[in-house]
Amino acid sequence: YKGYLSCFKLHNYEKTMGLAGFDLIQQFRPKLQQALATHGALKVYPSAYCLFEKVLEGVAYQSDLEFPISLAPVQVLSAAQLDSTLKQMVDAMKEKIPELELRGTCWKLQRVSTLELQMARYKPLKGSSFFPLPEALAAKKAIVNVQNKDQECFKWAVLSALFPAPHKAERVSHYLEHEEKL
Repeated sequence: YKGYLSCFKLHNYEKTMGLAGFDLIQQFRPKLQQALATHGALKVYPSAYCLFEKVLEGVAYQSDLEFPISLAPVQVLSAAQLDSTLKQMVDAMKEKIPELELRGTCWKLQRVSTLELQMARYKPLKGSSFFPLPEALAAKKAIVNVQNKDQECFKWAVLSALFPAPHKAERVSHYLEHEEKL
């Protein structure tokens, strides 16, 4: 996929116990920094696989299955927000543990066995400058196409809808006085 998609797994070989296993996600930091330098912005899909145990009458039983914890995709727009994003991911995963523990009877988190991070290049839509309408649409005279020279076409489109100009609606000058009303 030309480096636009990547998947990294980290196995908890040191068997860090309990919630501390989620803090291992910090080890993905260099990979995230490298991907941010290459792509500019990322969408990150974090997940973890956890082992649970049950203690009955003094005997510990370990689950044979790994319980997955997946989070919604997280947008990372710059390296400056990387630390706070990683902390948010860890906190969100830790918050899901009580829910999993209540699902089964007497199951308690033993450790995180695997952390997984899937990354994809993120290119959010951006505002742009004026470009002419196709002739079929322009001929209908039903669309106001404000002729701006900045990167704020959406703002001018909204202002043209909220404050219709009596004539030559494509001119930005009709909407400058209303700019602060948004």
